[in-house]
Amino acid sequence: MSGRGAYYKARYGGGGRGGGSTGNHQSFSPQHHDLKRLKFDSGAQNGAALRQMLLERDNRPYPAYRDTEGSWKFDRFRLGVMRIQSDPFAPPTRLKINLSDDQHRWPQHLRASPIRRAALADWLTRRFARLIRLPQTGSSQSGGGGWHSAKGGDFSIDIPGEQVLERSSCRFNDQNGELTLRMSINLPARGRSILGELAAKMLCDQLSNYVDRGLVWVKEIESEAAEWVETVEDQDALRNLVTEAGLTAFIGNGSILPRQSGASALPMPSSTPGLVPFKSPPTLERVFELPNRGKVAGMAIPKGITIIVGGGFHGKSTLLEAISNGPSNHTPTSGLSLVVTPTATIPVSSEDGRVVNSCHISPFIRNLPNGKDTDCFSTSDASGSTSMAASCVEAIELLGGRPGTILLDEDGCAGE
Repeated sequence: MSGRGAYYKARYGGGGRGGGSTGNHQSFSPQHHDLKRLKFDSGAQNGAALRQMLLERDNRPYPAYRDTEGSWKFDRFRLGVMRIQSDPFAPPTRLKINLSDDQHRWPQHLRASPIRRAALADWLTRRFARLIRLPQTGSSQSGGGGWHSAKGGDFSIDIPGEQVLERSSCRFNDQNGELTLRMSINLPARGRSILGELAAKMLCDQLSNYVDRGLVWVKEIESEAAEWVETVEDQDALRNLVTEAGLTAFIGNGSILPRQSGASALPMPSSTPGLVPFKSPPTLERVFELPNRGKVAGMAIPKGITIIVGGGFHGKSTLLEAISNGPSNHTPTSGLSLVVTPTATIPVSSEDGRVVNSCHISPFIRNLPNGKDTDCFSTSDASGSTSMAASCVEAIELLGGRPGTILLDEDGCAGE
């Protein structure tokens, strides 16, 4: 054997998954070390065992990271290494962090209901995401440099948008109160060799620090978390009140409806010249009592056919877009925390070129070229009008006979 193949065989051996035993490297297949079994021993200091395992694999071939798969116990949490990336350029390694009720210590009143648990988990996700984005001394960064430069060495988590939803990235168990957070790590490497010392620092030191600062209750952060939870709970209560009152939507006074841009869900900054917070006309104003915030006033849109009219660039589409987002709860900083609609609210629009299968569009369109059947209409390339008709029919089907609202914006409707 010669060339590149000989080089890698001499360097890493020919043992396949996990490498070989030639040269200066000892075999590191699971059956050749005792540390692999230690992590399943409830009496073992598994955090220390993980550190030792990573240090022993320093400069080994990257697949040796697979030996760390499994569950590891630390003082404040349990770490699950769920799936190891195959090389430094593959999708990152998945981690799961579990904290028992006694370990995270979050007060029961902040997670006493499903909506409160979802809101607190959302707040913790955002807090944790901010922490792991802070620069760390001694960490390598992904993607920089050449082949032999250090790669990886960063944590990541799915960062929520402006909506507050129940997510698998962070959630509380409603039975035993356990907190679970799912995240990723790019395990560090130089070329395709393990940087064991850096990996041990990240998984055993940095991660423990992030958990202590980001997931464990301390008195100093309780008020901020409580404000977040109560704001989301108020939105949920307001939505129920709006639904019970038979309204189409409610837009609270002071709401910031414009976004930073058409491609952003973030609110327009308050310093933007000409920004006008929403204010209800007196004829449509209504007041609701919320469990935490108290009384709020805003515009109540009654059921029926409502047409929003006005000149160009006067905010008609902006208002309708805010209403279309009303079925979901939003963050206190979104500007939309007092914009709510019943959950049975569906925006529809035309979509040239979309696929339509077996859709009954004859209430809207009857005569098509070549006598095409509109009672059971199918196409792989819908026009503006047929796609619009199909979207309306599908929205009605989604409502399933329930009372609901369909939103149509002229800008997004068929122009034919």
